Amino acid sequence: SSGEPSLRRARRNVLILAVCQALFTSAGSGMAAVAGLAGQMLATDKSLATLPVSTMWIGTAFSTLPASLLMRWYGRRVGFMLGGLMGIAGALIAADALEQNRFWQFAAGTFVIGIWVAHAQLYRLAAADTASTAFRARAISLVLAGGVIAGYFGPQIAKWSVDWVPEALYMGSYYAVAMLAGASI
Repeated sequence: SSGEPSLRRARRNVLILAVCQALFTSAGSGMAAVAGLAGQMLATDKSLATLPVSTMWIGTAFSTLPASLLMRWYGRRVGFMLGGLMGIAGALIAADALEQNRFWQFAAGTFVIGIWVAHAQLYRLAAADTASTAFRARAISLVLAGGVIAGYFGPQIAKWSVDWVPEALYMGSYYAVAMLAGASI
């Protein structure tokens, strides 16, 4: 039938979006576990230890509307790729900050990761856009299921990667975030 290729394409797109959601959520849950600990280690004023977690959410808040507009003007593929690049850049900035023992640079890195978060939160909307009316609710559910799977893998990745670089605790976790962001591209 003439609708079969479009249904097959929609299912393929939903599968890709679900995998990207899983990669993003794995990075996010891993980073949530590590950012406060890394902030505590880097901050001279320990009351600022969780500021890097906050800067990530501030980056997300400032980037949500621009991410949406970017995808409207240039398409979701461009938006998701740019978001993934921001995830890589932010993670590498944060990793370098951990190596250099620079708290404010670390907070800047998590801000840039927040830009990726703003883009990646649109995976479920992309699933709704790609699916027919009959398949839409299931498509959104499948993409969000990618996040449920990541609920297990994210903390595990953070645990496995925390000491990849013995000279700088938590640096490996941000290399893992960069790899996950790269895989989402």
